[in-house]
Amino acid sequence: MIKKIWPAKDPQENPSLPYGFNWTPRNIGTQQIVSIDTTVISGSVTVDASTVAEIPNARTGQGTAHVFSGGVDGEMCELLLTATTEDGSVMQQTVYLPIRQK
Repeated sequence: MIKKIWPAKDPQENPSLPYGFNWTPRNIGTQQIVSIDTTVISGSVTVDASTVAEIPNARTGQGTAHVFSGGVDGEMCELLLTATTEDGSVMQQTVYLPIRQK
């Protein structure tokens, strides 16, 4: 699994702009994602929303968007994305969200 690090989030930005994830490189063919869950493994961010969304370079139904609040200056949050496709396949991806130091 490739390590994914999102751009830094401002701890005062509540909620954040959406952070996108493209599942198309997982070679899921034409399968679409029907559910997405985001779990905070470490860090103090709060998950405000995780949805299937149209994002750049992702096939239709193969992009997800994630919105967060909070975070402590300088921390690195570890998140686990869990996506389920319409045929019931489950994919997971660890993503890191740095919190900008003020």
